[in-house]
Amino acid sequence: MIASQIHFRNKSNRSMPVLPSILPSYALSLATVAVVPLVSDLDVSGFCSHFRNSMNSIAPCKLLTKTDIKKRVGEELFKIRNKMLKVKMIRILGDLEENNRLVIYQSDYNYTWWTKLCIQQADCVVLLVRATDIPEIRRVEECLHWASKVKNVRIELVAIKTSANDSFGSHALISGENINRWSEERPWITKHHIVRHPFSEFEVDFHRISRRITNQSIGLVLGGGGARGLAHLGVIKALHEAGIPIDMVGGTSQGAFIGALLARSPDNFNHVMESAREMASDMSSVSNKIKDLTLPLTSFFSGHHFNRMYNASMIFSLHH
Repeated sequence: MIASQIHFRNKSNRSMPVLPSILPSYALSLATVAVVPLVSDLDVSGFCSHFRNSMNSIAPCKLLTKTDIKKRVGEELFKIRNKMLKVKMIRILGDLEENNRLVIYQSDYNYTWWTKLCIQQADCVVLLVRATDIPEIRRVEECLHWASKVKNVRIELVAIKTSANDSFGSHALISGENINRWSEERPWITKHHIVRHPFSEFEVDFHRISRRITNQSIGLVLGGGGARGLAHLGVIKALHEAGIPIDMVGGTSQGAFIGALLARSPDNFNHVMESAREMASDMSSVSNKIKDLTLPLTSFFSGHHFNRMYNASMIFSLHH
């Protein structure tokens, strides 16, 4: 972000703007992302490394850490933090952002000078938390609120999910209710992502959030139609076999049910099929159909049994 703010002076003392980057736009709406951990014992370096690799598949990407900056400006100058450091930082960061379409800033856990600079430089801030635990209230939240309100910086949450203490299983893309409520209490958090750990086993999660952050997500909307809605399973299987990822899913009626199964287990088609098979078997019961009959004002069936079975199927899909 800083490259667009730098100006030089010519002999007539008139401001001359820096020439725009010669890099192609790649149809991206951002150039810099700051990764800010809110929990001390997360593998931030590992996350940033995998995140950089997935972003690099979208556009040339550079990962920048405090250690990298210290090497570029010198250990002593970095400690002094005088006007000379500010001038040198402007030049270094400007060059990096001009020569890399995307730059990821890896901040500290503590609210340091470097953490504040990472947030100030960012077009988008990614907050790292555990999917099951509420982070402590820290001073960095004031800076994040300021960045969102004053600089219109996008702030998005990434919940790190591990299977060690997760009763839902390692493949389900869900986070705890506590962290959901915590994020809803902070209106400056605009999106919620989930990344499963260990990172090396779930590279697909990094590619998914990279597409979402750069507004290149692939969505699938499923229609209704009772038994006809089960044909969506064939469409989903065909997309998987063709290597087409699905980042977001929506639907109505039966499509909403299949979409919910897919959203919880996007990488486990067999799990989606098994849950849908349980639902189809239950819906084909004659006794259940008779119990669900209603006055045919808008439909022959009230949908009460389907909704109850839907909730039961959700529980089945989480613990299967």
